[in-house]
Parts: sequence; structure tokens; C-alpha cells
Amino acid sequence: GQHRHRRHRQRARPVVAGSMVFAPLLDDAGTIAAIDLGSGEFLGSIALQQPHGANLQFVPQAGTPSLLATGLARQAYLFRIVQGESPSLDFACGIVTGHAASSVLVDPLIVSPFGGNSSPRMILATASGAGASRLTEFAIPSEGNSSLDSPAPKLVEKTLIGWPWYPFTSDGERLAFTTDSGMVGWYGWKSPGDGLFPLLPEPVT
Repeated sequence: GQHRHRRHRQRARPVVAGSMVFAPLLDDAGTIAAIDLGSGEFLGSIALQQPHGANLQFVPQAGTPSLLATGLARQAYLFRIVQGESPSLDFACGIVTGHAASSVLVDPLIVSPFGGNSSPRMILATASGAGASRLTEFAIPSEGNSSLDSPAPKLVEKTLIGWPWYPFTSDGERLAFTTDSGMVGWYGWKSPGDGLFPLLPEPVT
């Protein structure tokens, strides 16, 4: 059935994970409502303490999958999706990006280069003036080693010509995107521990 949560509107598309659906709500707290997919029962909610800045992202991982929530400003949050008899959404780590309010242009991307054995990274695109944007590759802190006061390590930061309008895509070895100014980005990883490097000559910015 249709679920209404305190009459707040849905912020963006929901994410389905197993027997649960997670719906980001349009409120100042950045609420994520968890609902049982079969019964429509409200299972609980968690709040970012700031509005959402992008769509929720399901992150498939070996063992326990995760959910990435991006705040309107400064940080993103990774939650573990716990299923079974007592389903829940548990905080895993914070990713302090420092992005300005409303600057996220497309949904962030979580990728583990060359497979699940490498450390995951978050690829974030933010506005940097009227005709430029910034691509940043962040290392995602391990659970227990993150702080919402300490910036996440930046592996790569690049200035792009124009703004990307569509989310970046990756096959785990390469990353591709285009911008509204005609820039084609084609990057890759040389090894699981490296940051992105250009596979095509980069335009002068």
C-alpha cells in the first residue's frame, strides 16, 4: 500500500534493497524512511540532520550492502543495510567532502577499482562557477576510522569544462562522462591503490 510519513513529500527516487525500500523525504532533517516492501509497514527512519543533496545510491558489497546518502552541503554518509528478522539502517561512516550547499551536480558514484578487494572511492562532481565544475575522488574511510570533523582524503581533484548533466559511469577499471560544454572525460585506474588518470588528453582549463 501507499505509505505516508508525516505528510512530507518524497525528495527523490526510492531505493529498493532486498525486502526493504528506502525513501528520502523532502524535509529539513534529510529523513530516510524505511518501509517493508511486501506489507508496506513503516520500519523506522534515520535523519542526516540536513536536507538531501542528491539521490540515494545503493552500493552492492560482499557481505552487507550499503546505502549512500549525500547531504546538501559538506558531507555524505554511508549506512549498512541490515536485513533479516530485525531489519535496520546502521551508520557505517561519514565522508566529509566540504562541498558547498546545493553544489552537487549529478549523483555521486561509489566504485572499488578492479573489484571488491580494493578500497572503495566516492566520485563527486560539484559546480565551480558558471562554466566549470570539479571532479573529486575521495577515499572512503573504513568503519570506525571516520569522523564528521575530519575531511576525507582526496585522491584526485580535477577541473572540468562545463557541467556534467548525467551521472558518471564506470566498469571498475574506467570512468566516463560528458559535460554540457562538450568535454568527454575518459579516465582509468592503473592499479587498485591508484587515483584516476586520464586516458585521453585533457583539455586546458
